[in-house]
Amino acid sequence: MQSDGNLVIYSDNNIVIWTSNTNRQDGDYFLLLQRDRNVVIYDNANNAIWATGTNVGNAAVDVIPHRNSTAATTGTAQNKVKELYP
Repeated sequence: MQSDGNLVIYSDNNIVIWTSNTNRQDGDYFLLLQRDRNVVIYDNANNAIWATGTNVGNAAVDVIPHRNSTAATTGTAQNKVKELYP
């Protein structure tokens, strides 16, 4: 998470793979994996400035990062919730 609120994922070669495009003024921002499975960036006033839009209910979830996407598991079934980068 950058100081401007932009979440950036870099490759091993320091090349930008994905960005949330949430460039704002420098400040305090944080990323939260919510109980409803939505991943949200909040500013220091607790305003949501970006979200994956993957809220699917109030349940615990495990997040497993993969090379090409992010997956969530519920019980024994694995469901891709949101691709964050190609």
